[in-house]
Amino acid sequence: MADNKRDLYEVLGVSKTASNDEIKKAYRKLAKQYHPDINKEPEAEAKFKEATEAADILLDDQKRQMYDQYGFAGIDGANGAGGFGGFGGFSDFFSGFANGSHGDFFSGIFDDLFGGFGGGKKQSRQQQNFDIIDVELSLTDLINGVKLKKTIPLIKQCPDCNGVGAKNKSDVVTCDVCNGHGQVLQQQNLGFATFQTQVVCPKCHGNGKAIKNPCRKCAGEGLVQEKEAIEIPIPRGLVPGQQIVVHNIGNYDKKGRRGDIYVNIKADFDDANIEIYRNYDIDWLVDISYLDALLGKEVEFNFAGEHFTARIPSGSKNADRITVKGRGLYKGANSSHRANLHLIVNIVLPKTLSHEEKELLQKVADVSKFDTDNKIK
Repeated sequence: MADNKRDLYEVLGVSKTASNDEIKKAYRKLAKQYHPDINKEPEAEAKFKEATEAADILLDDQKRQMYDQYGFAGIDGANGAGGFGGFGGFSDFFSGFANGSHGDFFSGIFDDLFGGFGGGKKQSRQQQNFDIIDVELSLTDLINGVKLKKTIPLIKQCPDCNGVGAKNKSDVVTCDVCNGHGQVLQQQNLGFATFQTQVVCPKCHGNGKAIKNPCRKCAGEGLVQEKEAIEIPIPRGLVPGQQIVVHNIGNYDKKGRRGDIYVNIKADFDDANIEIYRNYDIDWLVDISYLDALLGKEVEFNFAGEHFTARIPSGSKNADRITVKGRGLYKGANSSHRANLHLIVNIVLPKTLSHEEKELLQKVADVSKFDTDNKIK
Protein backbone atom coordinates (compact mmCIF):
# COMPACT_ATOMS: atom_id res chain seq x y z
CA MET A 1 0.00 0.00 0.00
CA ALA A 2 2.91 2.35 0.69
CA ASP A 3 3.73 2.44 -3.02
CA ASN A 4 0.36 4.03 -3.75
CA LYS A 5 0.74 6.86 -1.26
CA ARG A 6 1.76 10.39 -2.03
CA ASP A 7 4.79 11.98 -0.45
CA LEU A 8 3.81 13.33 3.00
CA TYR A 9 5.35 16.74 2.36
CA GLU A 10 3.42 16.94 -0.91
CA VAL A 11 0.18 16.02 0.91
CA LEU A 12 0.56 18.97 3.28
CA GLY A 13 2.00 21.28 0.67
CA VAL A 14 5.18 22.06 2.63
CA SER A 15 8.89 21.73 1.93
CA LYS A 16 11.08 18.99 3.40
CA THR A 17 12.69 21.61 5.65
CA ALA A 18 9.35 22.86 7.00
CA SER A 19 9.21 23.67 10.70
CA ASN A 20 6.63 22.16 13.06
CA ASP A 21 4.71 25.45 13.02
CA GLU A 22 4.54 25.37 9.22
CA ILE A 23 3.34 21.76 9.30
CA LYS A 24 0.67 22.56 11.89
CA LYS A 25 -0.53 25.56 9.87
CA ALA A 26 -0.80 23.46 6.71
CA TYR A 27 -2.64 20.63 8.49
CA ARG A 28 -5.06 23.01 10.20
CA LYS A 29 -6.05 24.41 6.80
CA LEU A 30 -6.57 20.96 5.26
CA ALA A 31 -8.44 19.59 8.28
CA LYS A 32 -10.96 22.40 8.13
CA GLN A 33 -11.31 21.95 4.38
CA TYR A 34 -11.70 18.15 4.16
CA HIS A 35 -13.16 16.89 7.44
CA PRO A 36 -16.01 14.54 6.39
CA ASP A 37 -18.46 16.08 8.83
CA ILE A 38 -17.93 19.41 7.07
CA ASN A 39 -17.09 18.46 3.49
CA LYS A 40 -19.56 15.97 1.98
CA GLU A 41 -17.59 15.41 -1.24
CA PRO A 42 -16.79 11.69 -1.83
CA GLU A 43 -13.02 12.20 -1.72
CA ALA A 44 -13.03 14.44 1.37
CA GLU A 45 -12.67 11.65 3.94
CA ALA A 46 -9.70 10.10 2.15
CA LYS A 47 -7.94 13.47 1.89
CA PHE A 48 -8.61 14.17 5.55
CA LYS A 49 -7.15 10.81 6.58
CA GLU A 50 -4.17 11.37 4.32
CA ALA A 51 -3.46 14.83 5.79
CA THR A 52 -3.87 13.57 9.36
CA GLU A 53 -1.44 10.72 8.79
CA ALA A 54 1.06 13.13 7.28
CA ALA A 55 0.80 15.55 10.18
CA ASP A 56 1.09 12.82 12.81
CA ILE A 57 4.26 11.41 11.23
CA LEU A 58 5.98 14.70 10.43
CA LEU A 59 5.23 16.23 13.85
CA ASP A 60 6.94 13.28 15.55
CA ASP A 61 10.71 13.75 15.35
CA GLN A 62 11.47 10.02 15.42
CA LYS A 63 8.84 9.08 12.83
CA ARG A 64 9.91 11.98 10.61
CA GLN A 65 13.54 10.88 10.72
CA MET A 66 12.57 7.31 9.79
CA TYR A 67 10.35 8.54 6.97
CA ASP A 68 13.05 10.87 5.60
CA GLN A 69 15.53 7.95 5.54
CA TYR A 70 13.40 5.01 4.47
CA GLY A 71 10.07 6.40 3.30
CA PHE A 72 6.88 4.56 4.28
CA ALA A 73 8.85 1.35 4.75
CA GLY A 74 10.45 2.85 7.83
CA ILE A 75 7.12 3.95 9.25
CA ASP A 76 5.31 0.68 8.48
CA GLY A 77 8.14 -1.28 10.04
CA ALA A 78 8.12 0.86 13.16
CA ASN A 79 4.40 0.34 13.62
CA GLY A 80 4.19 -3.32 12.68
CA ALA A 81 2.50 -4.90 9.70
CA GLY A 82 -0.52 -2.92 8.60
CA GLY A 83 0.27 -0.25 11.19
CA PHE A 84 -0.41 3.42 11.01
CA GLY A 85 1.02 3.64 7.54
CA GLY A 86 -1.92 1.56 6.28
CA PHE A 87 -4.51 3.24 8.47
CA GLY A 88 -4.92 0.00 10.43
CA GLY A 89 -4.36 1.94 13.66
CA PHE A 90 -6.36 5.02 12.76
CA SER A 91 -9.09 4.60 15.36
CA ASP A 92 -6.45 4.06 18.04
CA PHE A 93 -4.75 7.24 16.94
CA PHE A 94 -7.89 9.34 17.34
CA SER A 95 -8.80 7.74 20.63
CA GLY A 96 -5.39 8.85 21.90
CA PHE A 97 -5.76 12.52 20.94
CA ALA A 98 -5.90 13.76 24.51
CA ASN A 99 -2.83 11.78 25.62
CA GLY A 100 -0.67 11.84 22.50
CA SER A 101 2.51 13.85 22.11
CA HIS A 102 0.60 16.36 20.00
CA GLY A 103 -2.78 15.86 21.69
CA ASP A 104 -3.26 19.55 22.50
CA PHE A 105 -2.69 20.52 18.88
CA PHE A 106 -5.09 17.93 17.41
CA SER A 107 -7.67 18.57 20.15
CA GLY A 108 -7.48 22.26 19.36
CA ILE A 109 -8.29 21.53 15.72
CA PHE A 110 -11.39 19.57 16.72
CA ASP A 111 -12.41 22.24 19.22
CA ASP A 112 -12.47 24.67 16.30
CA LEU A 113 -14.37 22.23 14.08
CA PHE A 114 -16.96 21.07 16.62
CA GLY A 115 -17.38 24.00 19.00
CA GLY A 116 -15.08 22.96 21.82
CA PHE A 117 -16.18 19.48 23.01
CA GLY A 118 -14.65 18.37 26.27
CA GLY A 119 -13.91 21.80 27.71
CA GLY A 120 -12.03 23.19 24.70
CA LYS A 121 -11.02 26.81 24.29
CA LYS A 122 -14.35 27.99 22.90
CA GLN A 123 -16.24 26.52 25.81
CA SER A 124 -13.85 28.18 28.26
CA ARG A 125 -14.47 31.54 26.65
CA GLN A 126 -18.23 31.08 26.88
CA GLN A 127 -17.95 30.34 30.58
CA GLN A 128 -16.00 33.50 31.38
CA ASN A 129 -17.94 35.67 33.79
CA PHE A 130 -17.84 39.29 32.68
CA ASP A 131 -19.95 42.11 31.29
CA ILE A 132 -19.02 44.79 28.76
CA ILE A 133 -20.62 48.22 29.15
CA ASP A 134 -20.19 51.66 27.58
CA VAL A 135 -19.82 54.85 29.60
CA GLU A 136 -19.92 58.38 28.22
CA LEU A 137 -17.66 60.84 29.98
CA SER A 138 -17.50 64.60 29.97
CA LEU A 139 -14.25 66.38 29.25
CA THR A 140 -13.96 67.22 32.95
CA ASP A 141 -14.34 63.53 33.81
CA LEU A 142 -11.57 62.59 31.39
CA ILE A 143 -9.21 65.20 32.78
CA ASN A 144 -9.79 64.57 36.47
CA GLY A 145 -11.19 61.04 36.63
CA VAL A 146 -14.54 60.27 38.25
CA LYS A 147 -16.36 57.69 40.35
CA LEU A 148 -19.26 56.92 38.07
CA LYS A 149 -22.49 55.46 39.42
CA LYS A 150 -24.41 53.28 37.01
CA THR A 151 -27.41 50.97 37.41
CA ILE A 152 -27.22 47.82 35.30
CA PRO A 153 -28.85 44.34 35.34
CA LEU A 154 -26.53 41.84 37.02
CA ILE A 155 -26.68 38.16 37.91
CA LYS A 156 -26.70 37.97 41.71
CA GLN A 157 -26.95 35.32 44.37
CA CYS A 158 -30.58 34.51 45.08
CA PRO A 159 -31.63 36.37 48.26
CA ASP A 160 -34.13 33.65 49.23
CA CYS A 161 -31.68 30.73 49.28
CA ASN A 162 -28.39 32.65 49.56
CA GLY A 163 -27.17 31.13 46.32
CA VAL A 164 -27.68 27.51 47.39
CA GLY A 165 -30.51 26.83 44.93
CA ALA A 166 -32.60 25.04 47.57
CA LYS A 167 -34.46 26.17 50.65
CA ASN A 168 -32.43 23.75 52.82
CA LYS A 169 -28.86 22.64 52.31
CA SER A 170 -29.97 19.04 52.83
CA ASP A 171 -31.87 19.29 49.55
CA VAL A 172 -28.55 19.54 47.69
CA VAL A 173 -27.37 16.02 46.76
CA THR A 174 -24.72 14.44 44.56
CA CYS A 175 -25.70 14.39 40.87
CA ASP A 176 -26.73 10.87 39.88
CA VAL A 177 -25.67 11.34 36.25
CA CYS A 178 -22.01 12.25 36.75
CA ASN A 179 -21.68 10.97 40.35
CA GLY A 180 -20.43 14.36 41.47
CA HIS A 181 -17.66 14.68 38.90
CA GLY A 182 -19.36 17.42 36.90
CA GLN A 183 -18.38 15.73 33.62
CA VAL A 184 -19.55 12.76 31.61
CA LEU A 185 -18.12 10.83 28.67
CA GLN A 186 -19.54 11.58 25.25
CA GLN A 187 -18.90 9.71 22.03
CA GLN A 188 -18.16 11.67 18.88
CA ASN A 189 -18.42 10.21 15.40
CA LEU A 190 -15.76 11.54 13.04
CA GLY A 191 -17.09 9.68 10.02
CA PHE A 192 -14.35 7.05 10.00
CA ALA A 193 -13.69 6.62 13.72
CA THR A 194 -15.37 7.16 17.06
CA PHE A 195 -13.65 8.52 20.14
CA GLN A 196 -14.75 9.67 23.57
CA THR A 197 -14.40 13.07 25.16
CA GLN A 198 -15.35 14.47 28.52
CA VAL A 199 -18.10 17.08 28.45
CA VAL A 200 -19.91 19.08 31.09
CA CYS A 201 -22.70 17.09 32.73
CA PRO A 202 -26.04 18.10 31.14
CA LYS A 203 -27.93 17.66 34.41
CA CYS A 204 -25.81 19.55 36.93
CA HIS A 205 -23.95 21.77 34.42
CA GLY A 206 -20.60 20.88 35.92
CA ASN A 207 -21.48 21.47 39.56
CA GLY A 208 -21.58 17.82 40.55
CA LYS A 209 -24.68 18.56 42.64
CA ALA A 210 -28.41 18.17 42.07
CA ILE A 211 -31.34 19.91 43.77
CA LYS A 212 -34.19 17.80 45.20
CA ASN A 213 -36.45 20.72 46.15
CA PRO A 214 -35.44 23.79 44.12
CA CYS A 215 -35.82 27.31 45.47
CA ARG A 216 -38.96 28.88 43.97
CA LYS A 217 -37.38 32.27 43.33
CA CYS A 218 -34.34 31.06 41.37
CA ALA A 219 -35.71 27.65 40.23
CA GLY A 220 -32.69 25.91 41.73
CA GLU A 221 -30.11 27.99 39.91
CA GLY A 222 -29.01 29.89 43.00
CA LEU A 223 -28.79 33.01 40.86
CA VAL A 224 -31.25 35.72 39.80
CA GLN A 225 -30.92 38.77 37.60
CA GLU A 226 -31.64 42.10 39.25
CA LYS A 227 -30.68 45.70 38.67
CA GLU A 228 -27.91 46.97 40.88
CA ALA A 229 -26.29 50.37 41.31
CA ILE A 230 -22.53 49.97 41.06
CA GLU A 231 -19.71 52.47 41.37
CA ILE A 232 -17.16 52.42 38.56
CA PRO A 233 -13.88 54.18 39.34
CA ILE A 234 -12.68 55.93 36.18
CA PRO A 235 -9.04 57.03 36.52
CA ARG A 236 -7.61 60.03 34.76
CA GLY A 237 -5.20 59.41 31.93
CA LEU A 238 -7.73 57.82 29.57
CA VAL A 239 -8.82 58.76 26.06
CA PRO A 240 -12.08 57.85 24.26
CA GLY A 241 -11.83 54.46 22.58
CA GLN A 242 -9.90 52.81 25.40
CA GLN A 243 -11.22 49.98 27.56
CA ILE A 244 -10.58 49.34 31.24
CA VAL A 245 -11.48 46.38 33.46
CA VAL A 246 -12.96 46.73 36.93
CA HIS A 247 -12.62 43.54 38.95
CA ASN A 248 -15.18 41.87 41.22
CA ILE A 249 -18.20 44.11 40.61
CA GLY A 250 -19.94 42.11 37.87
CA ASN A 251 -22.04 38.95 37.68
CA TYR A 252 -21.89 36.20 40.29
CA ASP A 253 -21.24 32.61 39.23
CA LYS A 254 -22.57 29.48 40.93
CA LYS A 255 -19.48 29.23 43.09
CA GLY A 256 -20.14 32.64 44.63
CA ARG A 257 -17.38 34.40 42.73
CA ARG A 258 -18.03 37.83 41.30
CA GLY A 259 -16.89 38.60 37.80
CA ASP A 260 -15.35 41.61 36.12
CA ILE A 261 -16.81 44.45 34.09
CA TYR A 262 -15.05 45.75 30.98
CA VAL A 263 -15.75 49.43 30.47
CA ASN A 264 -15.58 51.06 27.02
CA ILE A 265 -14.67 54.75 27.34
CA LYS A 266 -16.69 57.06 25.11
CA ALA A 267 -16.94 60.88 24.89
CA ASP A 268 -19.97 62.95 25.80
CA PHE A 269 -18.97 66.53 25.04
CA ASP A 270 -21.44 69.38 24.93
CA ASP A 271 -18.97 71.17 22.68
CA ALA A 272 -18.43 69.18 19.52
CA ASN A 273 -15.38 71.27 18.59
CA ILE A 274 -13.04 69.03 20.58
CA GLU A 275 -10.65 66.40 19.26
CA ILE A 276 -8.52 64.20 21.52
CA TYR A 277 -5.40 62.38 20.39
CA ARG A 278 -3.66 59.24 21.60
CA ASN A 279 -0.76 61.31 22.91
CA TYR A 280 -3.33 63.01 25.23
CA ASP A 281 -3.16 66.34 23.35
CA ILE A 282 -6.44 68.16 22.73
CA ASP A 283 -7.49 70.36 19.81
CA TRP A 284 -10.17 72.94 20.64
CA LEU A 285 -11.75 75.05 17.91
CA VAL A 286 -12.28 78.47 19.53
CA ASP A 287 -14.07 81.58 18.28
CA ILE A 288 -11.81 84.64 18.21
CA SER A 289 -13.01 88.21 17.67
CA TYR A 290 -11.71 89.76 14.47
CA LEU A 291 -10.45 92.69 16.56
CA ASP A 292 -8.49 90.43 18.91
CA ALA A 293 -6.97 88.72 15.89
CA LEU A 294 -6.00 92.09 14.37
CA LEU A 295 -4.67 93.72 17.50
CA GLY A 296 -3.18 90.69 19.27
CA LYS A 297 -4.75 90.58 22.72
CA GLU A 298 -4.99 88.39 25.82
CA VAL A 299 -8.22 86.38 25.72
CA GLU A 300 -9.80 84.55 28.67
CA PHE A 301 -10.96 80.96 28.23
CA ASN A 302 -13.03 78.58 30.39
CA PHE A 303 -11.95 75.04 29.58
CA ALA A 304 -13.65 72.20 31.46
CA GLY A 305 -13.96 74.37 34.56
CA GLU A 306 -10.41 75.69 34.31
CA HIS A 307 -9.86 79.40 33.65
CA PHE A 308 -6.79 80.66 31.84
CA THR A 309 -5.74 83.38 29.39
CA ALA A 310 -3.85 83.07 26.14
CA ARG A 311 -2.41 85.71 23.85
CA ILE A 312 -3.76 85.79 20.33
CA PRO A 313 -0.90 86.75 18.00
CA SER A 314 -1.57 89.84 15.91
CA GLY A 315 -2.54 88.91 12.38
CA SER A 316 -3.85 85.44 13.31
CA LYS A 317 -5.93 83.75 10.64
CA ASN A 318 -8.36 80.84 10.55
CA ALA A 319 -6.93 77.42 11.45
CA ASP A 320 -3.83 78.87 13.15
CA ARG A 321 -2.80 76.84 16.22
CA ILE A 322 -2.00 78.39 19.57
CA THR A 323 -0.45 75.89 21.99
CA VAL A 324 -1.23 76.14 25.69
CA LYS A 325 1.19 73.84 27.50
CA GLY A 326 0.00 71.57 30.29
CA ARG A 327 -3.76 71.94 29.67
CA GLY A 328 -4.38 68.63 27.91
CA LEU A 329 -5.12 65.23 29.49
CA TYR A 330 -2.97 63.66 32.16
CA LYS A 331 -0.48 61.19 30.69
CA GLY A 332 -1.56 58.33 32.92
CA ALA A 333 -3.54 57.62 36.06
CA ASN A 334 -0.57 58.26 38.33
CA SER A 335 1.15 60.91 36.25
CA SER A 336 1.33 64.56 37.26
CA HIS A 337 2.28 65.57 33.71
CA ARG A 338 -0.35 66.83 31.31
CA ALA A 339 -0.28 67.02 27.56
CA ASN A 340 -0.94 70.21 25.62
CA LEU A 341 -4.10 72.02 24.56
CA HIS A 342 -4.10 73.49 21.07
CA LEU A 343 -6.46 76.39 20.36
CA ILE A 344 -7.54 76.26 16.72
CA VAL A 345 -8.39 79.80 15.64
CA ASN A 346 -11.81 80.51 14.15
CA ILE A 347 -12.12 84.24 13.48
CA VAL A 348 -15.66 85.52 13.97
CA LEU A 349 -17.06 88.63 12.27
CA PRO A 350 -20.02 90.52 13.74
CA LYS A 351 -23.28 90.16 11.82
CA THR A 352 -24.28 93.76 12.55
CA LEU A 353 -22.38 96.97 13.39
CA SER A 354 -23.53 100.03 15.24
CA HIS A 355 -23.37 103.45 13.56
CA GLU A 356 -20.41 104.41 15.72
CA GLU A 357 -18.55 101.21 14.87
CA LYS A 358 -19.07 101.79 11.17
CA GLU A 359 -17.69 105.33 11.42
CA LEU A 360 -14.61 104.17 13.32
CA LEU A 361 -13.95 101.32 10.93
CA GLN A 362 -14.33 103.65 7.97
CA LYS A 363 -11.66 105.92 9.43
CA VAL A 364 -9.39 102.88 9.77
CA ALA A 365 -10.09 101.94 6.15
CA ASP A 366 -9.27 105.47 5.00
CA VAL A 367 -5.81 105.46 6.56
CA SER A 368 -5.01 101.74 6.06
CA LYS A 369 -2.41 100.77 3.47
CA PHE A 370 -3.45 97.13 3.55
CA ASP A 371 -4.50 95.75 0.19
CA THR A 372 -5.24 92.34 -1.30
CA ASP A 373 -3.61 90.99 -4.41
CA ASN A 374 -6.25 89.25 -6.51
CA LYS A 375 -4.27 88.94 -9.73
CA ILE A 376 -3.72 85.86 -11.81
CA LYS A 377 -0.48 85.84 -13.72
